[in-house]
Amino acid sequence: MKIIKKEILGLVLMLISLLSFISILVYDTSEQPSGIDESQVVNILGYFGIYVGYYQYVVLGYFSIFISFILSV
Repeated sequence: MKIIKKEILGLVLMLISLLSFISILVYDTSEQPSGIDESQVVNILGYFGIYVGYYQYVVLGYFSIFISFILSV
């Protein structure tokens, strides 16, 4: 792999880990993806933050904070 491709891949992984970290950090258990109205969205990342935070919390719990940290390294 060329250096440019590796750098782009690294930046994309860091961006994904940052968004993942923010979404689990500001996740509120009262926000469920099913049946949510636009006026009820409190998450700073919007619908993306609600979906990612919810599924990370359901599958891994708050351990997903460490997963996003490891992904960024």
